[in-house]
Amino acid sequence: MTALRIAEFDPADTEALVRMWRASFEFGVGVKDFHPIQEQVTYLRETLQPAYRLRVAWEGDALAGFLASNEESVAQLHVRVERIGHGIGTRLLALAKAESSGSLWLYTFAQNTRARRFYERAGFVAIEEGFEPMWQTSSTAGFGARDPTSLPAPRTSAPARTRGCRPRRSAYSPPWRCRTLLRVRSSTSARSGSN
Repeated sequence: MTALRIAEFDPADTEALVRMWRASFEFGVGVKDFHPIQEQVTYLRETLQPAYRLRVAWEGDALAGFLASNEESVAQLHVRVERIGHGIGTRLLALAKAESSGSLWLYTFAQNTRARRFYERAGFVAIEEGFEPMWQTSSTAGFGARDPTSLPAPRTSAPARTRGCRPRRSAYSPPWRCRTLLRVRSSTSARSGSN
């Protein structure tokens, strides 16, 4: 088995990363991504890169995973479908936790049960469900700390949420979708000197 190497994102790997990310997303959520690839490339360049640190996991010359995180949140964490369950996501999430300000939040689709179990095993707890405006899925989910009362309220700058995941009906809104906010208080933080 080839050793896992985690490196900073190189823009030359954009297309390979986006294709792996898309396949991982479609596998986990069980939907076909309807966005054009170029739209996802633009999102990576114009939204993720300026706001998050991007790392990629490599096994030899094969792209095995991807993490976009900052000290407050994990925006994206995806693993090549055929490498799910081999510890790659765990290593990437450990980086995000170590570099956090002591607490992290993220969203995941509620129907992505594999991802929810992964985050729960890593100490995240579901603390809120909300509407996902982009996807025609029955639910989406996010997680938070084992003791949600010990954490600050979710940031108001987090993506839009509604309590109880009620349908939103409009001419532009497909059937309702839910996501859950997940939050964890990290026991290791780069700020405290832990590695």
